[in-house]
Amino acid sequence: MKKLFFCFIVFVFISCNQAFDPAEHVIISGKIKNAKKKEFTLTTLDRKISVKLKLDKKGYFADTIKTIKQTFVLFEKFNKVYLELKPGDNLILSADAKRFPLSLKFSGVGSDINNYLTNRHNLFLEESKSNVDKYSKHEKEFIKYIKQYKEKAENLLISCNCGLSEEFIRKEKKNIYYKYYLDLYIYPNRHLAYSENKTCKISENYSEHFKNIDWNNEQDYKDSEYYRYLVSYYIGNSFNNQRDTTKDWYISIIKFINKEVSNQYIKDQLLFEYSKYNITFANDLEDFYKEFKKGVKDKKIKKDITNSYKKLKVTVKGKPSPKFEDYESSDGKKVSLKDYRGKYLFIDVWACWCTPCTIEIPFMKKLIEKYKGKNIEFISISIDKQKDKSVWEKMIREENLNWTQLLADNDWNSDFIQKYLIKAIPRYIIVDPEGKIITANAPRPSKKALGDLLSTLDL
Repeated sequence: MKKLFFCFIVFVFISCNQAFDPAEHVIISGKIKNAKKKEFTLTTLDRKISVKLKLDKKGYFADTIKTIKQTFVLFEKFNKVYLELKPGDNLILSADAKRFPLSLKFSGVGSDINNYLTNRHNLFLEESKSNVDKYSKHEKEFIKYIKQYKEKAENLLISCNCGLSEEFIRKEKKNIYYKYYLDLYIYPNRHLAYSENKTCKISENYSEHFKNIDWNNEQDYKDSEYYRYLVSYYIGNSFNNQRDTTKDWYISIIKFINKEVSNQYIKDQLLFEYSKYNITFANDLEDFYKEFKKGVKDKKIKKDITNSYKKLKVTVKGKPSPKFEDYESSDGKKVSLKDYRGKYLFIDVWACWCTPCTIEIPFMKKLIEKYKGKNIEFISISIDKQKDKSVWEKMIREENLNWTQLLADNDWNSDFIQKYLIKAIPRYIIVDPEGKIITANAPRPSKKALGDLLSTLDL
């Protein structure tokens, strides 16, 4: 009866959608049990289509998507699952959020290919369930291990009697191939990090594994998620091996992509990948944006990063700092930015769950002690959620955070956080006695560069 009722709801939903045409749309519906989050994102690889799947109180959802045949990504917290969708599909999804994606199942039109993708995803999840053990293996043992899973994935593909198209099988073979080479590529660094034997060396001819990889293959970049990861690692690794450490990392990586990546499609995607978060950290916003514009051709990517650039223009040196008003302090007071006029202000943006933030706490304490009695105030603004206020208060007590501790009014979505376009923490900001920005990206308390910067101020 419940299934019949749900089918009726889907029917009503589609009937009410006047623009619906089965020849152009996908119907996706289903139920996700135990979902704390009541909204899931389904987006294409190029981000040109993005749909919010809204769950009702019982976890049911239904939606239609106007699309051509292409790959979508379903996001659930830190998990993501790839789906193949085409017009005419009527896909019914069921899952338990507590066991996602292991519990994910599909039925209906288009289910065969997506059940296969889920099974393949879960096979690779099994392979990586203990990365410490995996990457601690000696080189020959490691290669044997990943070859075993490569063969399992190939056998899964061969044994899948579910009408997979020749085109899809071709793409999947590539994906399995590149998953194997991705593991090979990241092994040296991971082995050094995870292995107890820090003197163990990788064979001298290890790079020979990659001599036949084409790093500018546009079709493979579009077809294979693992090729995209492999290229991204390759670019980052190649850049770090030759970079000038005296120059801004964030601008230098954009210059490197412009210079080294010959395929325009791949260049556009990498420029977006390295710009969407990093633009907020660049020391010279204008230089960063100039280099980005020099290389990008994709109009949507250019528009996205240009919007970020325009927002950040208000947080460059010398501009009035965005304000926060009546943030609650740990001792119950209401505190605003204007309360610090006449003094320099060092703002630490952090959260209790952020490990890099808590690592800085001892250095923050030393910094505050060093500048005691000087014309500078130190405050920490937590972006913990309001519902986690007790966790925040507990950490303040246990860690003896005895300087001004404030809780932002709406975590990541707080106006102050949004105006500074903060996308990663910890983040440090310095404001002058007139309320103007000295830097929106100060060095961390653990870095010598912060002391050098503070020494230039009239404290």
